[in-house]
Amino acid sequence: MIDESFLTGFKYIYLNRQDISAQAVSLYKAMESTVFHTNKNHDHNAIEKLQSLEYDFTKIKNWHDHIDRQERGWNHYFKENKISPLHLTYEEINADVAQY
Repeated sequence: MIDESFLTGFKYIYLNRQDISAQAVSLYKAMESTVFHTNKNHDHNAIEKLQSLEYDFTKIKNWHDHIDRQERGWNHYFKENKISPLHLTYEEINADVAQY
């Protein structure tokens, strides 16, 4: 990675969630229950933990702050490096996946 010239000419895609509050809740639930994707098979205990999980607003706020810092960091990186990525959100793709 010493010579970054090999990165020239690439196209960048920046994919994130439109609503970081919803992302923070989702990440909190996944981390607390170990159920990251509900379309996968999980053991009974993990599903039970997810279903009985109570919201911890302090932990959710911490995830929100973490995501916000990441978003600001990426935006700073793009600006500093004069990168104009194609910016997509999961919500846009989910609404019309055939478009992409």
